[in-house]
Amino acid sequence: MLGSFIDSLGYFVYPQAALSLITVALVLGYGVAWMRGELRRRNDKPWCQTLEPLAAIAVSIGLLGSVYAFLAAFSGFQGGVDVERITTALSLGYATTLVGLSQSIMASVCCYMLGLAKT
Repeated sequence: MLGSFIDSLGYFVYPQAALSLITVALVLGYGVAWMRGELRRRNDKPWCQTLEPLAAIAVSIGLLGSVYAFLAAFSGFQGGVDVERITTALSLGYATTLVGLSQSIMASVCCYMLGLAKT
């Protein structure tokens, strides 16, 4: 199932996988630093300076994948409507959006939680 989901991401699997790894690594790193007490009394919020832009980039890549998929699905109807082509392209669009939004939510929630627990 995971393999077919990864295949459905098409060209966008590489930037989204790289961004996912970076986001998870940062979330884990900031979590460990918080548990060690290294982030307490920091007013500069270094976690927000890295996680918030990553959240925005994740959503942007997901939406770019959706636009690409919608263009691929609904362009070039020369011999009639190809339902399989449309469903395949729409599945790419929804998969890239799902991954982008999931990454964004994870980064935003972590940023919020670290901001609450910093004192």
